[in-house]
Amino acid sequence: MKKLLALALIAAAGAAHADTISFSDSFGLAKTNWTHTLNLQQFDT
Repeated sequence: MKKLLALALIAAAGAAHADTISFSDSFGLAKTNWTHTLNLQQFDT
């Protein structure tokens, strides 16, 4: 029974993972005629 429990715990630990998504971009300073702010949401909803 203990071997079965240990095997189940190892299998559950191996299945749990999370992916990381990151975006990066660079752009030099530039003059614009914008008068409003631009808001980008950080996460999908």
